Amino acid sequence: MAVPERSTATISATSDDELITGEAVALNLRPTGFVLRGAGAAIDWIVYFGLWIAIAITLSTPLFSAFLSSAMYQALIVAALVLCVVVIPTTVELASRGRSLGKLAIGARIVRDDGGAIGFRHAFIRAMTGVLEIFGSLGGIAALVALFNSRAKRLGDLIAGTYSQNER
Repeated sequence: MAVPERSTATISATSDDELITGEAVALNLRPTGFVLRGAGAAIDWIVYFGLWIAIAITLSTPLFSAFLSSAMYQALIVAALVLCVVVIPTTVELASRGRSLGKLAIGARIVRDDGGAIGFRHAFIRAMTGVLEIFGSLGGIAALVALFNSRAKRLGDLIAGTYSQNER
């Protein structure tokens, strides 16, 4: 008499696009591609840099320059730069749950590696790292790191534990 073979459960390998939840359900979450991330970052950079230029022009008008010394003007310009490069991007990503103007335009959202919404720590680390990799090197460091990552993560994403999820 032949003994029936025992069925063995096969375990399928999940790709980088899938996230396994605690209930063992595979979610298909697609990361945003490199080119779309670059386009979204360019839109954000234009908005934040444009805001800083607008503040600098406003502070150099005769109305303000009559009351500001040279040292005070320089201090306000540096404070405006910190505001436009760190404070506003952190606040926008935190308030919009990972979606800035550039990310809205390309249909992306910044999420944690487990798929959840980002918190203050994630947004702040991304903004502080972005000072070096995006503004300091004009995006060169971010582009190089993202090219060698399967999810197109930039250095700030690797440190903060986040990635850009495609929502369209």
